Amino acid sequence: MKRTDIESVIEDFKSKSKPDDRYTSFDYCYNYFWTTNDLNKDIEKSCLVLGFYLASWGMFRGSSFLLQHSIKHFQRTIEYINTLDKSVWKIDVDNYTEENIETIISIYKEIKERLILNGNTDLTLITKVLLGVFGCNGCLI
Repeated sequence: MKRTDIESVIEDFKSKSKPDDRYTSFDYCYNYFWTTNDLNKDIEKSCLVLGFYLASWGMFRGSSFLLQHSIKHFQRTIEYINTLDKSVWKIDVDNYTEENIETIISIYKEIKERLILNGNTDLTLITKVLLGVFGCNGCLI
């Protein structure tokens, strides 16, 4: 891939990132979780932000078990995320140390335990949560 190819891809993505475009739902979700100090203070809003982000990325379509739940289903996940130190949001590709990788895997497992019920599949859903909340693409999982 040439540098001009990368620039073209970035420009294409930016052109799809207007305030009301689907791709921007990531920005709203990530920025909300990164900047909100107490996610439990308005638990309903926190659940709605996560739920709408997941819906905009297709996690509520077809036979998804999420279709059978209200936003209340996200409460345990939000309460867990609220316990995490803000340093988690600083883990990025350039600092995937063994310790940070273990942290991501631990967060993955904790979110899975709270969000996935009755043996439903988890990989795509939980990695979408990691992406939207922490900006982590979950490629390590």
